Amino acid sequence: MVWRQQFGERNGVYGGWISKPGYDVTTCAPGDFLLDTNAQVFQCVLTGDTGILTIGAPTVAAGEYTVAVGLPGEFAPYSNLVVAAVYYIQASSGTVFIGQVISTTYLKHRTSAGVLYLTVGLRASSGGLGSDPQTHRARWSVFRAQF
Repeated sequence: MVWRQQFGERNGVYGGWISKPGYDVTTCAPGDFLLDTNAQVFQCVLTGDTGILTIGAPTVAAGEYTVAVGLPGEFAPYSNLVVAAVYYIQASSGTVFIGQVISTTYLKHRTSAGVLYLTVGLRASSGGLGSDPQTHRARWSVFRAQF
């Protein structure tokens, strides 16, 4: 018989565990659990989509362009939150370019005291696609790293 669930004390630690099918919960390794209340689990607590820089027909100089996104007050005491961001460029015509590094541009992000800073870096001067303005954007998610 294969035991698949255990609640209470396991190896001197209290919690709850459910193993994957075919694995004995009393002997399996940490990666073989469907549920482990002592493992760090990431839960998405906030998402957003932010325009960082719009470039039209005039050329914009190379450099870094930053926008600060104030997070809700409960995030104010925290720095170095777990954040995932997808960088993309959206032209007004509807064309979308997606990637962490697009051509000669890149995205950096960081958090400090409850503020998310999104920075688009242009390695060279840049303009829109002809007369079609482009907006550099980031779709981002903030995660809480606890069960």
